[in-house]
Amino acid sequence: MREEHHRLFSDGLRLDAKFFLPDDMADGGPPRPLVVPCSGFTGLMDFHPARFARALADRGLVSFGFDYRGFGASEGTPGRVILEEQVRDVQHAVAYAAADERIDSGCIFLAGWGMGAGLVLAAGRHLAAVRGLICLNGFYNGRRLYEANRTPEQMDELYREIRLERRHRARTGETRWVDPFSFYLLDQSSEGYVDAVLRDAPGYRGDSYSFALADSLLNWEPDVYAGGYRIPLLIAHGTENRLHTVEEAWRLYVTYGGARQLYWLDGVGHTEWMLDDHPTFRALCAHIADWVEERVREDPVRGYTMARQERSPAAVRRSGELPAP
Repeated sequence: MREEHHRLFSDGLRLDAKFFLPDDMADGGPPRPLVVPCSGFTGLMDFHPARFARALADRGLVSFGFDYRGFGASEGTPGRVILEEQVRDVQHAVAYAAADERIDSGCIFLAGWGMGAGLVLAAGRHLAAVRGLICLNGFYNGRRLYEANRTPEQMDELYREIRLERRHRARTGETRWVDPFSFYLLDQSSEGYVDAVLRDAPGYRGDSYSFALADSLLNWEPDVYAGGYRIPLLIAHGTENRLHTVEEAWRLYVTYGGARQLYWLDGVGHTEWMLDDHPTFRALCAHIADWVEERVREDPVRGYTMARQERSPAAVRRSGELPAP
């Protein structure tokens, strides 16, 4: 695989980006489909996006990765994470990559990991070039994320803290900087992965973030629009994921309006298996490549078909199509 460095702009901020090109890709060949793998929380393009790109390049697929504003070498305030702004970064990355003559601009697939799964779900809603969404170990509603690990009393206290901090920002223009994992709670397995693998990685920042992220998470609900989608969707989720529970995958599958597939990652959690040579990771990437190639073959011209089905969650349940983990 070859890496090709690029820079793009999102809302006037310069973002660091790369094309990840298969070794067999020659100049002057036909345009190829593109996968845009998007990082999760605190992630960088040289972490999971590059890992997916390496595996997908073995199948001849081109990938385009980038660092969100404020991360890596991208411009922006380090530690400021507003999910709606990251959605715009995804959309601008697609716009930039789609303009490359080597890319089939009407055959782009968005893949999001963890928090990035909700980002691509939100970003893909108004991108005509996107012909498939891939949501991996994600969550799709910030309130549910909070409630999964808190008692009602603890939720009341969190709401109070968010309201007070919002008031302080409104009156002073100042923001409080905190350990993000004080409110975005990690499960034991994910915490071990962060400590053992990510904290010492070049460019990783995990200690000080704007508390405005807590507010952004509370308002984060990209699944509200899921019933209106027609873009084919692949959901993959670990059956032992304690950070983003399997209920998130179930809910998205049931409510999604377009063609969708749910792929369970048996016996694994959120991140501990995210290594190039891990059998679960290799199997997932092979499944993603197969799914992308199937979407490419579906249309006689380009290879994609927009789903045209309208079914309620109750109808899906009655049909018996909901797969068990």
